Amino acid sequence: MITQLNIKLPDEKTKLEAERLAKQLGFSLSSIMRAFLLHFIRTRRVTFSVEEENDTPAGLTGAILEKVLLQAGENPAFAKRHAKAYDAMLQAEKAGTLMEVQ
Repeated sequence: MITQLNIKLPDEKTKLEAERLAKQLGFSLSSIMRAFLLHFIRTRRVTFSVEEENDTPAGLTGAILEKVLLQAGENPAFAKRHAKAYDAMLQAEKAGTLMEVQ
């Protein structure tokens, strides 16, 4: 049985912006809210992120990290390995598959 949930928002602009963002991500606002509620039930936690999509320090990338590590005198193999790992972490974060260990 499908049920309905009404949510009061401060203004129409909030709803429109949420719908726009959901659409950019390829979702409906309803599916976003369903996913949030199911996550809330499963984890018994409320988590929010107010970070921008590119929340890394000054847009840090693996290439920049590698350059900084090399300038700091690190071994080139060490710098390359950490740059690749950093880029993989950024990609996982963007895909929503990055796991935090607490």
